[in-house]
Amino acid sequence: MRSVRDRKGLLVVGTITQDYVETPGARLNGELGGSATYASLAARHFGPVAVAGAMGRDRAADFIELLQFADISRLLPVDLPTYTWRARRETVGGEATTLERFTGAFEGYRPELGAIQSLPRTVFLGSCDPDAQLAAIQGCPPDAFIGGDTMDIFLDAQRPAVEQMVSQCQVLFATQHEVEMLAQTRGTAAAALKVLNSLPLDALVMKLGPEGAVLWTHHDSQHLPAAAVDVVDPTGAGDALAGAFMGRLAEVNAETDDALLEALEWGIVAASFAISGVGVSALRAASRANLEERLNLYHADRGAAASD
Repeated sequence: MRSVRDRKGLLVVGTITQDYVETPGARLNGELGGSATYASLAARHFGPVAVAGAMGRDRAADFIELLQFADISRLLPVDLPTYTWRARRETVGGEATTLERFTGAFEGYRPELGAIQSLPRTVFLGSCDPDAQLAAIQGCPPDAFIGGDTMDIFLDAQRPAVEQMVSQCQVLFATQHEVEMLAQTRGTAAAALKVLNSLPLDALVMKLGPEGAVLWTHHDSQHLPAAAVDVVDPTGAGDALAGAFMGRLAEVNAETDDALLEALEWGIVAASFAISGVGVSALRAASRANLEERLNLYHADRGAAASD
């Protein structure tokens, strides 16, 4: 682990979207979403949040109102429509099949972060074009602690850029499928270990959806189950998990294995709020006290399960 320096708050770089998702249950009909949105809403409980991204002027007022708690001076409003994602889920909590992506305002976006001395030292790069993530890294302080996320579409189409991005992160958030794609190896453990051993990462957070997540480090692996809640809409759960994880690390100013595991517990809890309402509604309404209460229940449930 690298030495820790004082760093206040979290910088979130990612997409700002309007989501249209068909499901047998609650549908999304243009609700604001995207990796930057969900991550910022989850991270706000742990300290100041700064957001960088591109949004269309068509939804700029909505987004500014949603993220009124954040430093939005690095948001770029443009005349193109806000990034639009259309998808379908066959079951309420099932995997989303993308029907259409219209990148709109995010097309060709390269973040300009401004003076380095004004930036938080903890950074989350939400899933988006890896060239945009690399541009953000170039603007970050050299001692920044960076967590990155990606998607299978970028591993398919822009693998060299994804690999370059991951090589400059300390933590990677990815699904089991994405880890296997990155490692070019089948099997959860083999792929995770290959990624950790071939890239200068401190940790890998493998997102397992309804099965929770696994924290892989060079010393150990720990599986944390998902919190027991009713699923209304799983959109943004992984981004909420990552936002809370990175926000908590910035708050405690530590990067030990224990700190990483505790941060993942907060991430699991934040994700449970994200899936408890339509779009960002439940995550937006949650307070720090709500998260703490659910974290205590989560600990109690895990303790009870361990004693059975």
